[in-house]
Amino acid sequence: CVCVCVCVCVCVLCVAGCVRGSELYATWAVEPLLVAGTSQPCQRYDKSATLLSNSQSIVAPVNKVVATAYDMFCSRAYVHQYEAHGTQLADFDSCFVELEQLIQDYKQL
Repeated sequence: CVCVCVCVCVCVLCVAGCVRGSELYATWAVEPLLVAGTSQPCQRYDKSATLLSNSQSIVAPVNKVVATAYDMFCSRAYVHQYEAHGTQLADFDSCFVELEQLIQDYKQL
């Protein structure tokens, strides 16, 4: 699912902006949102993204990012670059299915 995560990285700053509101987190949370990066590759990929959350507050921002990534995919933005490195269109499709299931799972919390 890393191929979609890289598309989602384009929108990470948008998500960070959407979830920075202190009303989304417990008052005792010292640092409720931490955005971090590393130069270490993830498996065979140069870039990846990870999002950890334990509440439904992340559903709307993640849904927005997934919708943006899907729109980019539908317009074939950057797709040729992924294909040049062996990523198939079916890989994107399966990743979007997984992300939609993840959103549904968080809605069930």
